[in-house]
Amino acid sequence: ASFKGKHATGGDLSQSEEDQWLMGLLRAHAGAIIMGLKTLLEETRSLPQLNAGRGPIYHVEDPALQDLRRKLGGGRERVIFVTASARLDPAQYRIFDGDAVEPFVLTTRSGAARLRGKGLNILIAGDGEGVDFLQAMRMLRKELGIERLLCEGGPVLYGNMLRAGMIDEKFV
Repeated sequence: ASFKGKHATGGDLSQSEEDQWLMGLLRAHAGAIIMGLKTLLEETRSLPQLNAGRGPIYHVEDPALQDLRRKLGGGRERVIFVTASARLDPAQYRIFDGDAVEPFVLTTRSGAARLRGKGLNILIAGDGEGVDFLQAMRMLRKELGIERLLCEGGPVLYGNMLRAGMIDEKFV
């Protein structure tokens, strides 16, 4: 969560060289990144210069950090977007093109039904109104082998994960 800059997501701050390096370092150590779909939507809207208006990719860009990731045994980078409503057109966002990272959408059973046929990697955790985070974390570890999950927010996702007891470490 960011409280500086022009935009609530901190997307304008994330364009600094220092922040990109630091996020790359954290990402190099993670098995996957998890974030709310609203973060992608907002950063795409507020930063139209990124990828011809098709939004950020959320991956390790620095070659030295890519090398570190390989040395640590990190495979293809994964980004998991959480959304209960699953209102998404993947064609609007470069991250779903599949060449830089492996994206997933973590949603409920009803959200998955809305996304069917859109060519997405869909993870289902929850039958009700919201994502079941305990079920989701178990699934991410068992089915995808993710041991370290980096939460890149925003505050709604972080708050839900915190209430579910899913936050082990904080980087402030």
